[in-house]
Amino acid sequence: MKKIKSPIEFKSIKREFILLNIPFDSNSRIPGAKISPSSILNYIHHNKALYFDNLNFYYNLSVLNNRIDLTFFNVEDISKKILSSNNKIFMIGGDHSLTYPIVKTLNEFSKFTLVVLDAHHDSHVSPTIKNWSFIRNLSSIINEIVIIGNREHYTEKPTNVNIIEIEKILLDSKSKDIQDILFNNISNRNIYLSIDIDVLDPAYFPGVSYPLIGGLDYITLKYTISLLFRHYNVLSLDLVEFNPMIEEKLSTTVMIQLIQHIDRSIKYVQVE
Repeated sequence: MKKIKSPIEFKSIKREFILLNIPFDSNSRIPGAKISPSSILNYIHHNKALYFDNLNFYYNLSVLNNRIDLTFFNVEDISKKILSSNNKIFMIGGDHSLTYPIVKTLNEFSKFTLVVLDAHHDSHVSPTIKNWSFIRNLSSIINEIVIIGNREHYTEKPTNVNIIEIEKILLDSKSKDIQDILFNNISNRNIYLSIDIDVLDPAYFPGVSYPLIGGLDYITLKYTISLLFRHYNVLSLDLVEFNPMIEEKLSTTVMIQLIQHIDRSIKYVQVE
């Protein structure tokens, strides 16, 4: 993959997914997710057999002193530059709060449904934006939010947030049932896809800060992503919350395989 050294280069690229790496985890109670982007890139660079058909460019966003306000400002700024150049974002985090500034910026360009694959609903009440509260913050901006794979208890949620429990997927795990779940709950053709890797069961992916047992298996996650790319227009996406400080070897391998699967799925994205 070619490294983009300056945002000026975005203008020479058209209709590509730009891999945006953001080493930031200051909105998480447990540190380590900020190491994920460099861990993944190092793996890619040292494995020459890896190749990507559609992810041809990447950009590393510098994060200074873990400043939350400055980081969010910079994420919004670089997101605006990527989107205004008719490209799309594939963000590698980092903690899940990084979804907030990207989705907020994308909302200035298009209307869409936010589809989140996550073990947690991330809609807790907090005076500031955190990786456990950003969904509630976004619910005042985005009309429709669909969370798939939740296995965290909740008593109250924003009215425009639809939470699909993990049991619904695991008990209705035939391919047609998963497709029906998506079709019956996502009303917009355009989507932003946010993947918190802890949607996987810890047996398949132990390298997360907040593991919950009873999650998706890897094949079901791959199939769900394929369905979303085949039947919806994915405007941008992110993959977050891998924590190499918890576990690195198996989890890095799974992350690389998932990125390769997303790379192959991008071919289904509709050209506007």
